[in-house]
Amino acid sequence: MSAHDLLTKLSSLAWRGLVSDRPGELGAWKLEHPELSRILARHPSGMISSREVFQLADDLLFQSLYTKECLLERRSPSIEDRDKAAWLDNLLTAHGGYRQRLLEQISGGQEVVASATLRRRLATRPCERLRLVFRDALGAPRDFEPSTLKRAVEFLFTSRSKELQLHYCEYESRHFDMIRKTVKLAEAAEKASRKRVLHILTFRDPVLSSGELEFFRRRRFLLVFGGNVPESTLRPMISSGVTYRVRAFGDGPSGFFDGFVRLTEAGHKSIQTCYDVEAPWSNADILTMLREFEKIAAFVATRPGVHFANLEGIREPVLLNDELSLHAGGELFLALNLRYDRPEWPVHESQKAGPVSEAADIDLYQRTPFEVFHQLSRMQTGDPGAYRKLLLSSLRVGSALDGWLRRKRTEAGIGKLKCA
Repeated sequence: MSAHDLLTKLSSLAWRGLVSDRPGELGAWKLEHPELSRILARHPSGMISSREVFQLADDLLFQSLYTKECLLERRSPSIEDRDKAAWLDNLLTAHGGYRQRLLEQISGGQEVVASATLRRRLATRPCERLRLVFRDALGAPRDFEPSTLKRAVEFLFTSRSKELQLHYCEYESRHFDMIRKTVKLAEAAEKASRKRVLHILTFRDPVLSSGELEFFRRRRFLLVFGGNVPESTLRPMISSGVTYRVRAFGDGPSGFFDGFVRLTEAGHKSIQTCYDVEAPWSNADILTMLREFEKIAAFVATRPGVHFANLEGIREPVLLNDELSLHAGGELFLALNLRYDRPEWPVHESQKAGPVSEAADIDLYQRTPFEVFHQLSRMQTGDPGAYRKLLLSSLRVGSALDGWLRRKRTEAGIGKLKCA
C-alpha cells in the first residue's frame, strides 16, 4: 500500500473517530512502516484510537516532508531525485492540511453539530502557553489596552490543561502596571477554574526596581535573561530571592561547558544553554556539542543546587516548538523559533491567526511538529538552497539533542517537562 492510500485511510478513520469517538479499524492493512507495526502489535484487534491515528498521520507526513527537503538539499539533485521530491510534494499537498479539513467538516458539515468536545479531539495536546509581546504587528513598541489583556487571560483559560503559562516578552519597567493588572485577572481566573499560571518574564536589560523585584518574587515569576548582563545589575536580583534563569549561548560548538561554568562561578543556579538555530551545524559540530552537554551534566551532578535547565524544561528541537503570540494590537500570531530569542519582524503572512477578540478555544491553535515544519519549509526567502540547508541543519542538531536529553531525563527519573 502506498503512503497516499494509507493517509487517505487515516483521514477517513480520523473523521469517523471524531464523530463517533470509537476506535478505527486498521488491522487488515499491511505497510512497511515501523510505527504502524508497533501500534498494531499493541492492538491485536486492529482497532486504534483517534489520537494514534493523528500521531501516525503526522509521523508519515513529517517523514515525507523531511525526505523531500533532503532530496532537494543535494548539491546537484538528479532527475530521479527531483521526480521523487515532486511526488512527495503532491502527497503533502493532498494530505498536509487534513486536520484543518476535518475542522472545516466539523464546523460546516451537515453530518454533525460542532461542539467544544468534538473540536478538542482534533487538538494533539493542550495549548498551555500564550506569549504577550509589547509590540504591534509591524514591530513597533506598543502597550496593551486593558480590554485586550482581559481577553488574553480569558483566552488562555480555555485550555484544558491545568498548568498554564503567560510569557511577557521584551518587558520594560513602564509595562509594570499592565503586568500587575494581568496578574490580578489571572489570579481571579485561577480561583474560578482551579488552574495554575506560571508567569514568565523575558527582557534584555534587567534593571528592575526593588518594588518590581518584590512583586515578581511574591507572585513566583520566572525571570529569563541573557548571561552577558553586568554583575552590578544582577546583584540586586540575586539578593532579592526572585526566581530567575540565565540563558547562555555557546561560543561555537566547543564553548558550552566553559560558558556554563563561568555562570555558576558568578553565582547563578539555573542556567539554560542555547545553540544558534541559524548557524550551520555539521555532524562533527553536533557530536562536539553533545560532548559539551555531557560535561555539563556531569558537572551539575557534583554541584547541589545548580540546575541545568535544558534537562528540566526545554523541549527539543526548539525549531519545532509551537508558540502562540498575542501582540499589543490584539492580533494572534503563530510564532516560529527560526530566529530564536530575536524579534520576529516582519511577521510572515502565514503566521497570522486572527484577532484574539474572535478566538474561541486556544487548544485549536496547537500545531503538530509536522505542521510547524511544513510552515517553515514554505517560508523560504532569498536563496532557497541556503534557507533549506539552514532549516535542515537546525532540525538535525535539535533532533540529536532531543535524543540525548530524553536519555538523560530517563536516567534522572524526570517526568513531565515544565517548559519555559
